[in-house]
Amino acid sequence: MKSNFILSIFLLLPFVLFSQTGTEEEENSGASSTPSGELDVIRDYIPDIKDAQKLSIPIQKQKIGVQKPNYVYSITPSLFEVNPYYQEPLQPITLGEVKIPELISPYMVLGLGNYRNATFDFYYSADRKRDKTFDVRLGHRSGKAPARYSGFGNNLVQLNGEKVYRKHSLSGGLDFGYRRIHNYGFYSDSIPESDDIDPAIIQNDFMHVGVNMAYDNYKNSRARHQFGINLSPYYFYTPNGNTEWAAIFDANINEILNDKSYLAFKVGYDYNGYYNDDGALLRNIIRVGAAYNLQKDAFNIKVGFATASDNASLPGDNVPSENSIYIFPDVKVNFALPNNYMVFYAGLNGDVQKNSLRSISEVNPFISTDLPLQNTIERLNAFGGIKGSLSDEFNFHLGLNYRSIDQMLLFRNIDTTLNYFEPSYSGSNSNMLQFSAELQYKQYERWMINARANYYSYSLVNADAWNLPTFDLKISGRYNFQEKIIGFVNVYALNSRIGEDLTGTEFDMPGAVDISLGADYQFNSKTYFFASINNILNSRNR
Repeated sequence: MKSNFILSIFLLLPFVLFSQTGTEEEENSGASSTPSGELDVIRDYIPDIKDAQKLSIPIQKQKIGVQKPNYVYSITPSLFEVNPYYQEPLQPITLGEVKIPELISPYMVLGLGNYRNATFDFYYSADRKRDKTFDVRLGHRSGKAPARYSGFGNNLVQLNGEKVYRKHSLSGGLDFGYRRIHNYGFYSDSIPESDDIDPAIIQNDFMHVGVNMAYDNYKNSRARHQFGINLSPYYFYTPNGNTEWAAIFDANINEILNDKSYLAFKVGYDYNGYYNDDGALLRNIIRVGAAYNLQKDAFNIKVGFATASDNASLPGDNVPSENSIYIFPDVKVNFALPNNYMVFYAGLNGDVQKNSLRSISEVNPFISTDLPLQNTIERLNAFGGIKGSLSDEFNFHLGLNYRSIDQMLLFRNIDTTLNYFEPSYSGSNSNMLQFSAELQYKQYERWMINARANYYSYSLVNADAWNLPTFDLKISGRYNFQEKIIGFVNVYALNSRIGEDLTGTEFDMPGAVDISLGADYQFNSKTYFFASINNILNSRNR
């Protein structure tokens, strides 16, 4: 019996060796292939692997989403940064699930240059411990020009943290800043070297301490009532005795109606107290707004309104307070062609802009700190334009903006000896028209060229557009040399402007062109060396 079983195996073995497996179609149909008596060798599939293609837009890691105070570090910022308007994504109709962003890696920047320029920037972010993290930033920048009694220094400390719960998140931060500058355009050539001037006469110091707190449930994608609350108080100080206490509170509520529409409500309170030798100027702005948002096929539509109540208590006894109420439209429409190759947009809105000691000093630190403070009322802001892509490499944006403004903020020279500035206001029914054109060319991660031109037209009631150009041009280019060296060039140009001093004398200021060159060299994955040359043409912008 055993021998018969072994003999049967040997008899069947040749048929097994020369049989073929049926095709997948035959196997599925129940058919089988007939043995051919030959062994067909089928070669393995050799895929045609193409070279990896880099993304056309470099991936950028974003810092942890902790809300920080609206503070611009540096009184000498870059003239132009590559931040094209047309790359602004369309706002989502529903909030959806908010992902926790990646943390940026810790870094430190050290730099030295002529005129005693020194730069230090340190940033550290702790690893996210499941539901919490924090970061810290330290910054310093200083310099000393050849002119007597010149120089500036900036110092910055920022601390931020975030705690993420199952359905909510809580964040907060603290920032401290101290700046010192000497007034712009001091004509040392007109004063003999033997004459000594107290530097404190032409020196401005600014110090601020601020905190910010935020609480929201945006990470809860199932919530029909999504909200966010923010509180940002700060204290601003100048050694000459002018101080400022301020706080901003705002809350946003989104009521989800369906997957294509929602209602948005907002309320805010903006308090500002300015104290000088004359007393206290107390200002309060209460904001309320509501809007209906809808996504319909290729349309994004927002229709609503906003109100602002402006109250000012002037210094002095028996001085009545000033009260005003404003109503603004809040309308925006976007229409996108397939794949967002071209987007048409238009809108109407308005706002009350608070001009404070802090906000004005960040725009122009070369000021007399005993300021006349008024709010700017943007009664109507009408805008529209086209943004899109001509190809994978070319993007463009054309925009038109009309603004009807009361109390537009301007600056005029106080005198020609110390040459610092005082804020001034245009009065009621001022108009500004702006036309913008922007073009960008990018080739993967190798080339990046961006150019933007703006034309402005002003119609002011009782003032000229002091210190404001009617045309400016900004060009920025970057080139990546074999992943090791990144070179860049920046060009900023503006035409002539009109200035006025306190005596009412107007004078012309010539146009200016500023060109800078630089390069970054990647020594290894964690170390870079950088060098830059600024204002190559030695152009005076005054």
